[in-house]
Amino acid sequence: MEIINVTPQKLINAVSEQKEKNARLVAITASLKENTEISYSFDCDGEHTVIRISITNEGIESITKLYPYAFLYENEIKELFAVKIKGISLDFDGTLYKTAKKAAFNPNYKEEEPKKDKKVGEKNSNPKNKGIKEKTEEDKKVGEKNSNPKNKNIKEKTEEEKKEKKEGKKGGKK
Repeated sequence: MEIINVTPQKLINAVSEQKEKNARLVAITASLKENTEISYSFDCDGEHTVIRISITNEGIESITKLYPYAFLYENEIKELFAVKIKGISLDFDGTLYKTAKKAAFNPNYKEEEPKKDKKVGEKNSNPKNKGIKEKTEEDKKVGEKNSNPKNKNIKEKTEEEKKEKKEGKKGGKK
């Protein structure tokens, strides 16, 4: 087995060399030591090669352009170790696993400051949420009319039904 230590900047070149040899990507693993260490394991005709990088806060390039199925390994490392991996062909953007906390395998990870909440009724600027109705102050008041037009008059109908039932009982006793 050969272990090749490279800098993050030389990762793509080292992986390209393995691809040119027709090596098969066996696994990508991550571990925490002084820094985050990522090992890319390859097999070519029974010869095992590991390309190892050590990173701190800088990001790395995805190898999915060379090995498309690496997207699962890379999403896992990105999520569980908080490693910045740029250019993953199919990026789950933190939704591959449901964990109690972000970067569950990285005890040194500190969450970013939460973004300030928008004022009620402020327009939603996120393009992914285009078309989602913003809640207004009126929508949020408990006990007020339901602002959904489909549910209009639900409360009124219920009151009317109660009156009819009472009147029906009175009419039946006479």
